[in-house]
Amino acid sequence: MNLMSMFERQVLERPDKTALIFGEEHYTYARLNAGINRCASALRALGVTRQKRVAITARNSDLYLQALLGCLKLGAIPCVLNCRLSQKELGRVVRGEDMHLILFDANANPPAAPGSLSVSLDDAQDGPSLRSLMAEQAADFPLAEAAPGDIALELFTTGTTGLPKGVLHTHGGLLYYTLSLAYNAAWTASEIYQTASPLFHISGFSAVICLLTGGTLILKDHFDLHDFLRTASLYRATRLSLQPVLISRVLESGALNDYDLSAVRKIVYGGAPMPPAVIDEALKCFSCEFEQIYGTSEICSLTILPWKWHFPSPQDPQGQRRYSVGLPNAGMEVRIIRSDGTRCAPGKLGEIIVRTPAVMKGYSNNESATRSALRDGWYYTGDIGYLDHFGFLYVVDRKYDLIISGGENICPKEVESCIGGLTGRISQVAVLGMCDPVWNEVPVAFVVRAKGSDITAEEILRYCRANIAAYKVPKKIVFMEKLPYYPSGKVVKHELKKYLNGSSNQS
Repeated sequence: MNLMSMFERQVLERPDKTALIFGEEHYTYARLNAGINRCASALRALGVTRQKRVAITARNSDLYLQALLGCLKLGAIPCVLNCRLSQKELGRVVRGEDMHLILFDANANPPAAPGSLSVSLDDAQDGPSLRSLMAEQAADFPLAEAAPGDIALELFTTGTTGLPKGVLHTHGGLLYYTLSLAYNAAWTASEIYQTASPLFHISGFSAVICLLTGGTLILKDHFDLHDFLRTASLYRATRLSLQPVLISRVLESGALNDYDLSAVRKIVYGGAPMPPAVIDEALKCFSCEFEQIYGTSEICSLTILPWKWHFPSPQDPQGQRRYSVGLPNAGMEVRIIRSDGTRCAPGKLGEIIVRTPAVMKGYSNNESATRSALRDGWYYTGDIGYLDHFGFLYVVDRKYDLIISGGENICPKEVESCIGGLTGRISQVAVLGMCDPVWNEVPVAFVVRAKGSDITAEEILRYCRANIAAYKVPKKIVFMEKLPYYPSGKVVKHELKKYLNGSSNQS
């Protein structure tokens, strides 16, 4: 049940079709398969065998993709790491995971790890590179056998509560996820899919799904607004992946009319909440469908909000469903539970738990975290939300992001949505708790003004007082030039805490 069996079928059915476009390089399915085979042979020559771990820390590239898929074909475990981590951070992760090989590019900081061999993907250091080793290998390689429970991929959490945890996915689980997403999100061989999502993030796995289902992948190594729109126009992309913060940047740029995006049928977004004002503006400005995907590194994609639910309907005359994350995918069971484990009624807040064959096998070398997250066949997401009477899921906040102020629970997302309602005046906002000797915690809002806006802290606070309870109103407004983001599109809130002391531009 090797996941790569799906790719090999595409090679047989459409060998001359364009599979991958990266920069100026165009790969047919036959050429890409030959590269993957050479990569698998090179990895084997470096001592990599079935279920051995191979760390990859690099920006997106054609070579990165071949290394990832070459590991899968060999039956090894690609462990995809955030290349933005420091050498010290990478070293802590690698030493805890028993990596046989570390692959890196010029953008990464490869750590020194006893017992691990380090090889550059390209020519980032002296000595043989994976590229040069691949050139010496044959273009054929047999597909390794894999049991459904064999580990296929190790992702890493963003590490907001400490060292990133290794998330172990199996061949069987990822195969189920691929087939589920192909069905629920209508992936077909006609897709021309463009993404800048990092391959080390779960959203980046959609690049692999595109190839497993016979489409054409346009892979970007980073997001450059005009380059992204230019190549989408040039290659007639049909599906784009854009995080909410990137959609905001496109809208603010005013560049949409400069490019022909008439071939784009669908924009897929997720990874972070989409502010209501941005959703409303995007629906006006783009002439294509929008589709939201909600998931986590541990369960991949959980729900999809398709295009038709972005608008009012007889069942939803106010159009509130566009602020949900949609309905659970086929094969996904979702419950909302109280702290005592009992189920919540529709509309009542609780923790979101999920049961699915696509769930991770567990956290690598972390039995306590695995036992906490996986209980009686259910995955406990740590997200707070509710289901409405029709089964639509609304994610309110992270369980661990809740602000407890004077005994009251404050959901940062609710305050962020309120401030985000200042359409045209606020570009980005993030809310978190600040320690307070009286109230335990109080909310603080970090705000990026929209282009040309001169909104003041007092105006924001006055708007909040008129729209949310007094205890939820931020006690401080911190104006920023920009917010720090993870590659997934989520705000790096622990970085914002550094600004709480010594910022002169506060209310």
